[in-house]
Amino acid sequence: MSNAVLQPRYWLAHALEWPQGESPYRECAQALAPPIIPRQMVSRDVADILAVADAYQNEHPTRRLVFFSDLTLWLDGHGSDWGQRGTDWEGGYAYAKAFHRRHGHLAIPATAKLDDYAVGAWMRRQRKAENLTADQVAKLDVLDELWRLEPDWNRSYRRLLAYLAVGGTLDGPANRTGLGDDPTFRPGTWLRKQDKARTEGKLTDQQTALLDALTRRAETVTG
Repeated sequence: MSNAVLQPRYWLAHALEWPQGESPYRECAQALAPPIIPRQMVSRDVADILAVADAYQNEHPTRRLVFFSDLTLWLDGHGSDWGQRGTDWEGGYAYAKAFHRRHGHLAIPATAKLDDYAVGAWMRRQRKAENLTADQVAKLDVLDELWRLEPDWNRSYRRLLAYLAVGGTLDGPANRTGLGDDPTFRPGTWLRKQDKARTEGKLTDQQTALLDALTRRAETVTG
């Protein structure tokens, strides 16, 4: 076995207390060796935490034992925190929930911020994530079942639903305008773009299903 495994460059200790007792070492309940953990074998959030640990240790090469609290303080000194890096899922979700309360959806632009928190970037990471837990997916679904859609498409689809709700139709001239409170919407133009994207195989399964459902509903109404 190589020295890299037997004697890693440094250890990362979690601040986990022992169930009982007053041992001064209770914060060393669990320790990892980031240098020997294959990053492709862990989730993206964990890989990011390990990357922060590597960056910290590179600035402090004599440290053989690094506490997780050290990383938190180091990030703060660099104008960042775990939430901004996306590794604090519940923290990011709280901001997404606040955005939903204000706007009624999670079609958040990637550059959007809420109280200086990059909630748009956090939401973009959730759309691309492949390792969300069932509980995390359920929490996002409760807020917005369309959260996996790209924000621009999500918002345009919602505008189409609003247009149909006030008497608009799927058929008609491409240059027709929206109704009600959204006269600048061009439903015909948007639908033509979707037809083209479908032909070119650029729509996701979810987008195709949503558009097909609208067509079936219209046929039922008129049929």
